[in-house]
Amino acid sequence: MAFAAGVGMMHAQTDTLPSKMKDMNWRVGMSLGGDAVVPTNAYLKGEYPGGKMIGAAFGVHLQGDFSYNPKSLTGRLYKGLYQGIGVDVRTFYNPGKLGTPVSLYVYQGMPFAWLTPKVTLGYEWQFGAAMGWQHIYNPVTSPYNTAVSTRITAHMNVGIKVNYQFDKHWQFNCGWSVMHYSNANTRQPNQGINMTGVTMGVSYTHDEWKEPEGATREMIEENLQDRRLYVDILTYTGQRKKVKFNKGGHDQDNVYEGSFNVSGIRVGPMWKCNRFVAVGGQLDFRYDESAGVEPIGQYAPGEIITNYTCPSSAFKQMSLGVMGCAELTMPLFAVNVALGVNALRPDGEKIFYQALSVKLSPHPRFYINAGYQLSDFKLPQNLCLGVGIRI
Repeated sequence: MAFAAGVGMMHAQTDTLPSKMKDMNWRVGMSLGGDAVVPTNAYLKGEYPGGKMIGAAFGVHLQGDFSYNPKSLTGRLYKGLYQGIGVDVRTFYNPGKLGTPVSLYVYQGMPFAWLTPKVTLGYEWQFGAAMGWQHIYNPVTSPYNTAVSTRITAHMNVGIKVNYQFDKHWQFNCGWSVMHYSNANTRQPNQGINMTGVTMGVSYTHDEWKEPEGATREMIEENLQDRRLYVDILTYTGQRKKVKFNKGGHDQDNVYEGSFNVSGIRVGPMWKCNRFVAVGGQLDFRYDESAGVEPIGQYAPGEIITNYTCPSSAFKQMSLGVMGCAELTMPLFAVNVALGVNALRPDGEKIFYQALSVKLSPHPRFYINAGYQLSDFKLPQNLCLGVGIRI
């Protein structure tokens, strides 16, 4: 899975990796977490022969990250910001039904309140891939598992943390988070797993850096007041499954055989409000291979649709969406949330859709995008993997 980053056209010092190792502050840590599994589908509720409810999970996190020298320009502009790579090993106390998945993810966090000089309250998000699911959905060997149908799923986590600096190098943290596993509608069934819980951990920081080049007051003021308009252009692609929804629950829905390609271009202006937030609008030119497909013949509820017709022209499978966007903009990473509606749809569906993207910016004018799109806040659409530029 790809990621995505930074929105505003900030100075290179604040958007990309630090150019000098002395400007980094390295940290490693471990945390333990217990979660309650939200029973959002029949499999998790144990509604199968001899079933047992899957209601809890326990995970171990290993993390390594870097922050910025607090005397550097970036360190002063983004006090306490950190980002890195983590590994999560999780058990659901029922390996015979889900296995023990292992996640590899990127993460970023930052304090937003200093409760005391040594205690901070902040946020942290994680985005990556969970691998090693077992007993995934199979119509013959595992027909009841509507939660997980692929061996690799997305790993998404967001939460708040309290951090206590009890020593120059050592910190204790505890927090609360919500987590979601899903295959992003690349295969059906795709009801996913949702959890919420608490974590506790310790971390060690190596901060024996050299004195950085001085950040003058003029440099800080220039970045604090750097508001501007720019154009964001993203090209993306992905795959999706197509479902014909019927009354009576997910087991009554008809899934079209095979996967359908999706691709598009999003173009629009973004206004950089400050160093943390950018807002704007975009036009979403989209081609969806599943638009306008219709089954041939009659299918009983739950049957797979194997024969179907497609529109006579690819043009009829194109649409134009109008989106409103907001981004949390940080050095290296950004998180984009968007709401959109299909304004023109020759042979597609009129949908109100939502998109969530994580962006990784190795350069202020270039980013890699990994996103996911829903409709009506609940119906899965497709992944949006791509690259973008800012002009």
